[in-house]
Amino acid sequence: MNENKRSNKKGINKIEFNFANRGTLYLLDTIELICCANNSMELMENIERKVYTQIAKKYNKNPLTIKSNIIKATNNMYNFNVLVNNDLKKHIKYTPKFVIYNIVDKIKDKKIIEA
Repeated sequence: MNENKRSNKKGINKIEFNFANRGTLYLLDTIELICCANNSMELMENIERKVYTQIAKKYNKNPLTIKSNIIKATNNMYNFNVLVNNDLKKHIKYTPKFVIYNIVDKIKDKKIIEA
């Protein structure tokens, strides 16, 4: 596993994503693709059209399947956090784009610390 992917996985692991979920794998690939690209801002402006399409080609899937699996992974992470912390008022419903933007931003700023 290359350094970017290892760093991305640590960032996702900190917010309780399940790595057995296919959507988490797609999310990790999405973050890696954006982080490694020279035009990361352009990619983040239209993730569905520019990034999910590339991930779909890699796995021979439909881009809507990639998007749907990433949404499910994000929803599962949210549901897990609500169950563990048992206080819905303190939780924000995270969207995939919100999660991707924040992890990419932390990676680009090197804010993800080795565990």
